[in-house]
Amino acid sequence: MRLLRVLADARPADLCVVPEPALQLGPQTEFDPDLIVDPDLARPELTVFELRDGRYAAEAQTAAPLTVTRPFAVTIIPARLTAGIRR
Repeated sequence: MRLLRVLADARPADLCVVPEPALQLGPQTEFDPDLIVDPDLARPELTVFELRDGRYAAEAQTAAPLTVTRPFAVTIIPARLTAGIRR
């Protein structure tokens, strides 16, 4: 929910952040992005996918702060997403 909050706070008023959207790619294929839990809380990574020509492609993978501009500008700091989580 932390990532959802970062995105919701940064979005322009005309956009909406929808948790766990699903995309029907074909009659028997659905892309349903979700959160992935990584056991390495000390160095969390963020992977960004972008829809290109009807397919999702990895755009970035980083543990460093990342600023994206589409569909709106937002900076995500992976370490802040896991801050305070205890093992």
